[in-house]
Amino acid sequence: MGSRQDMGTSEMLRWEALYGEYSSDWYFLALCQFNRSVFGADVIMDALQSHPYFVMGEVVVSNPLSESPEVVREDLYSERHSKR
Repeated sequence: MGSRQDMGTSEMLRWEALYGEYSSDWYFLALCQFNRSVFGADVIMDALQSHPYFVMGEVVVSNPLSESPEVVREDLYSERHSKR
């Protein structure tokens, strides 16, 4: 089974957006962890767009950068097709 290291950045961000779309129907807490030695700051900032909250130190805070999963997917689709 591959790790996120094996996954392309766009694919990882697509899964983050898909998770965000469907997880609102579920009642549980999930904590995404991003390895800064694997993913650059730009990728982590992009991933944060699909997270309504994040942990800063020991505090959970509302994420002002959060976008709806649909918007994140549209951005990824546009980015993917503009590279062709």
